[in-house]
Amino acid sequence: MTESYRRTEALQLLESLIIELSSEIDLFYEDEDLAAARPAMRKMTRAARLLNISGRDTPPIFKHLQKRFAESRQSEGLKLSQ
Repeated sequence: MTESYRRTEALQLLESLIIELSSEIDLFYEDEDLAAARPAMRKMTRAARLLNISGRDTPPIFKHLQKRFAESRQSEGLKLSQ
């Protein structure tokens, strides 16, 4: 196997893992409980950056999850300040 082939395989695997974990978190957590997924979100964000650096797009399901996560954090902030 060439280095290029191994790199491509690793990126495909990383993308698949982001998609799978994003789907699971999206289905499992309600908005108000998404804070519990913060450690996984941090790791997936780092992984998505690696994909982006390599010229690949962030998987749409992860973009959707990032939006939900950001919105849930905003609403939590509003609840705490009220």
